[in-house]
Amino acid sequence: MTPIEKNIIVVDEQGNEYEATYPKRAKGLVKNGRARFIAENKICLACPPKSETEDNKMSDNISVNENIESVEATAPDTAEKLSAKDIFDRISELQRQITENSYYSLHRLGDTFSSIYDHNGVSVASEEIEVICQVFKEREKTLMKMLDIYERMYEDLCSGNREIKSIELIKLSVAAELELIEISGLSKDRKTMKINEAIDKGRTRMTDVILHSRDASRPVKLEEVSEVSKAPEPEVIKDTDQ
Repeated sequence: MTPIEKNIIVVDEQGNEYEATYPKRAKGLVKNGRARFIAENKICLACPPKSETEDNKMSDNISVNENIESVEATAPDTAEKLSAKDIFDRISELQRQITENSYYSLHRLGDTFSSIYDHNGVSVASEEIEVICQVFKEREKTLMKMLDIYERMYEDLCSGNREIKSIELIKLSVAAELELIEISGLSKDRKTMKINEAIDKGRTRMTDVILHSRDASRPVKLEEVSEVSKAPEPEVIKDTDQ
């Protein structure tokens, strides 16, 4: 009887080559989502073996430091004069980064959980999972600190004329929401519905600001409410469904 040989070459995403494995073992790894065939006699691991864990740790730590430095580089300069729109844009950008940070952390953890064993069946992901969690935790803390700073700056800037600034903020918020709807993967009909909802919601919020900021003894002028209807209109949506 001919002995079964380890004739399946094993590599990782970085091109590092490891000890060959048996065909049956290779098929098992592929079936469980821990590897994929890239040639008839070669598989590529979804997660490198334990010997690479320390390198991954160092890479993750470098990555989080770079990210934190990048965020801190956007810190407001006390000598810099920022408009309400500038601050709002920075708040929006930080909110986007926080959302992406959460998304990528879950995505990365998902990949790690799916590759919790190396090609020899040894669990190697526990330490890496801890590192990944710490990386994204520290980044989110930094982003939240920056967000708090800009929110306080915006509040201080708007304290002089809250009615005008509140309406300006609502308009900017509606415009940002319309932009997100425009680039979403929704169908044309769904986009139209969401756009109308966003505009109606914005107009209602601006009307409330005007009504509640005026003396109740003085009637609100018709032109004041009409001004609210000047919410940002959406761009013409191209039908991408065809």
